[in-house]
Amino acid sequence: MTMPDGARLGLAALGAGLVLVLAAGTWSAMHGSQFAAFYPSTVALLLLAVLIALWLSRDASDAADRMNWEPALEVQEDLERLREGVEALAEGLAVFDRYDRLAYWNASYAGFYPRLAKTLKIGMSFEELLRVAIREGEVTSAMGHEDAWVRERLERRASPGEPWVRQLNDGRWVRIYERPTQRGGTIQVIAEVTEQAHAQHDLAIARDAARL
Repeated sequence: MTMPDGARLGLAALGAGLVLVLAAGTWSAMHGSQFAAFYPSTVALLLLAVLIALWLSRDASDAADRMNWEPALEVQEDLERLREGVEALAEGLAVFDRYDRLAYWNASYAGFYPRLAKTLKIGMSFEELLRVAIREGEVTSAMGHEDAWVRERLERRASPGEPWVRQLNDGRWVRIYERPTQRGGTIQVIAEVTEQAHAQHDLAIARDAARL
């Protein structure tokens, strides 16, 4: 049985995306970018995220074909191994659909927000996730101006740029990376950078001391 057009396009897009990610990683390594150490596991995360995003945002026009087509057994096994690998990574991954609703997250993503983990569910909006995080005490800096904080965070999400760093309530530092998908969804990757943050802090103190 032949593969439907939508699936072929999805796999082609996935291949193109992998080429771009690999090219970005090569550039990063050659230029000593701050992302060099962050890159290898991010490839696996983004690869799975793109695949999930493509599947979640598939066109309705392929519905009839999809009813009569299933991935070959070896493909299903490869996808399951990839999913298991992502679940084992220290980086957190979350995928949101075109309506900014949570579609997938791994265990590490929930681990970064333990008070929020029990409330995560498929279909919850990102704004709802933010407000639950505030209510559960995951974002103490938003207390007293919750609406303004949520509005600012949504604006940042609407125009993602470079990754940014923030400190969690338990003292850990994380780098948050968001990337829009081709069909309007969002991929979010969270990586712990506590050691790097402490090293930069110590370096800044040493530099200040040297100026005295």
